[in-house]
Amino acid sequence: MELQKRTENQIATISVNKSTRHLLNAIHSSRNDLITANLSAFKERGNVNHLAVINKIPLQDRLPALVQKYSKQKIAAILTVSLTACFEKMNLRYAMNADQIVDLTDMVIESSEEDQLALEDVLLFLQQLVMGQMGKIYDRMDIPTFFEMFEIYRERRHKDYMNAKYERDVQLNAVPINERIVENSRIAERDKDRQAMKDYLKTKSE
Repeated sequence: MELQKRTENQIATISVNKSTRHLLNAIHSSRNDLITANLSAFKERGNVNHLAVINKIPLQDRLPALVQKYSKQKIAAILTVSLTACFEKMNLRYAMNADQIVDLTDMVIESSEEDQLALEDVLLFLQQLVMGQMGKIYDRMDIPTFFEMFEIYRERRHKDYMNAKYERDVQLNAVPINERIVENSRIAERDKDRQAMKDYLKTKSE
């Protein structure tokens, strides 16, 4: 009976990484404490650690892929709950109605394809929105305002990614040429092996 009860409160099992699995189940079961605890792993001194999200959440577990795994309806329901809770905390005089939030949810899912956002990204952004870290919000929220502020989060995320990429490139260029050749050869060989395995699995499943 206890196992059945726990299973009913879960939307995700072992088909996604631990972080996303726990986050999906926490939202599904309305456990705000678990949501906060999960997202704290992607913060550093109160600020979002964008690179932690990018590095820890694989592409196959980002929002576009979750829609494929669990259906758009289930993921949309998860996001709708999260968006609604966020706006309720903001005590807006002119808030979006239920239909508008459903439309917003659909737009968030569609736009996540552009930069492969994770569910963690959306929830971290909503936390910052409530805390006023995305800009001053007076007494209203609409879809254009939401995406204007969401773009700030996404730009910061992109900037952190590009800075990290630049640092990696600088470090690689600082390595003596012979070591770089060895490293590049190793990476090329690894990619070749991965592609061969991918082709093998694809052929085997046909």
